[in-house]
Amino acid sequence: MNISGFVKSSLIDYPGYISSVIFTQGCNFKCPFCHNPDLIPMQTTSCYPESVIFDYLDRYRKMIDAVVISGGEPCLQADLIDFCTLLKEKGFKIKLDTNGAFPIVVQKLIARNLVDYIAMDIKAPLNQQDYSELIGCKKTPLESIKQTIQTIIDSSIHHEFRSTIIKEKHSANDLVSMTQAVTGCERFMGQHFSPQQVLDPAYKMLNAYTNKELSEIISTYNLEEKIQLR
Repeated sequence: MNISGFVKSSLIDYPGYISSVIFTQGCNFKCPFCHNPDLIPMQTTSCYPESVIFDYLDRYRKMIDAVVISGGEPCLQADLIDFCTLLKEKGFKIKLDTNGAFPIVVQKLIARNLVDYIAMDIKAPLNQQDYSELIGCKKTPLESIKQTIQTIIDSSIHHEFRSTIIKEKHSANDLVSMTQAVTGCERFMGQHFSPQQVLDPAYKMLNAYTNKELSEIISTYNLEEKIQLR
């Protein structure tokens, strides 16, 4: 595993559990609003050896319940399944953060009982133009993304879908479309956009909705049971 970030202890990344969080290097998307742009390139000069991660987890096993594997995009890692297998053998719960572009990897993790919670990002309504803009790629793997959504919803795995909501990029109708795309999910989370650290400097000029504005949209479009705000 190409690991370039490690949070030893977190109370917020895995609902209900104390977790360690690892950040894998490399992403197939180049989202202009990405708040971890250093994780996008496949190569980096700063990496954590797996031995460092496992040494810490072994030492503090009684304090850490779970491991969150984030990124970047973890499903790009060739040895993700082997890594998760080792974590499971040590008794840890595993949460995967993914952009949904690799349904086969997600299916294998679920089939082998190697993941306990999945959080998948939904960037925009599921059409080529909107999604391409918000992932910074000309060609969007929409069918793969749709397949991953359905795989997650159809599984017995605890899960959430989440979207970073940008005022200038996500209309009220967009939010309705995005919630419809994940009908039947356990929960859909709306996250406030933060322009402080983004990949594309132009996005520093964009804005987040206020809580009041989002609450009004949710009420007007009867989304109270479909979207939660984080």
